[in-house]
Amino acid sequence: MKKYIIILVILTINCDLNAQDFINYRRIFNEILKTAKDISAFETFIDTTQAYYYDFSIKLNKLNRKSENKNNKFCKDYWENCRKKMSIDTALLFKITDMQFVDQAAREDDISNREMFIIDSLNYIELKKIILERGKIPGVIELDTYGLMCIETLLRHVGDTVFFNFLYPYMIKAAKNGDFVPELIASDVDYHWFACQFIPKDSTKYFSYQLYGTMHFRLERTNGKISGTTRLDKSIQIKIPVKDWEETERLRYELGMQSLKEELEKNPNLIYDVELFKEKFPEFQY
Repeated sequence: MKKYIIILVILTINCDLNAQDFINYRRIFNEILKTAKDISAFETFIDTTQAYYYDFSIKLNKLNRKSENKNNKFCKDYWENCRKKMSIDTALLFKITDMQFVDQAAREDDISNREMFIIDSLNYIELKKIILERGKIPGVIELDTYGLMCIETLLRHVGDTVFFNFLYPYMIKAAKNGDFVPELIASDVDYHWFACQFIPKDSTKYFSYQLYGTMHFRLERTNGKISGTTRLDKSIQIKIPVKDWEETERLRYELGMQSLKEELEKNPNLIYDVELFKEKFPEFQY
């Protein structure tokens, strides 16, 4: 535990306060998480930093559920301190949930692509207006957890590249501020990059590489060997190849995410093989 206190002191002296605090604290949090057997490993860290973030709350609760030495009071108190940082904008919350309802209802109905485009475009206009008025994408502080999920759905469904290019710097800022879980933002970016950014006119060739390395497909395994492809089987997963490995590692580090190399090393059922991926998914554009 002493080494974490030393790191905290160094970061307190050197870190850029405000936005960078979250990323610096997140790196320490994730380092402690690697060996933590229960949430008592975080007591000194929390007492020293007063780092109360929705992202950390999720991980603490998950660790507590797995631990033999549960401390529900600690988790409850931590979440209460997270809520003290919130300032829910009820009017905005209603607007975002309504936009998300329209978004989902449209996708459940059998409507034309043109009708879908009109609905999405109206949501884009409203979302852009909200962001420009506030100078940021509203996150958990303004919307609470349900509203956060709703706006994340809207971000996920951005199919317009011009609008996505407008959103991108705001999305990264939201991840670095702790307004969103960084992995969620990285996944949204990858989803757009993979499914929308490089869509050619031939609809049979519909996806390309990714930036953050968050997405994967599932493969079948028979008698210990990969024998076919399916997105339902859970036996083994293959990463969609990234555009540039070094760039991906840098981008992940900037959001306080686990390195892609470390993720692959820790999960034997997760593989990264460009040639195999191209063989199994010939429509892939690399």
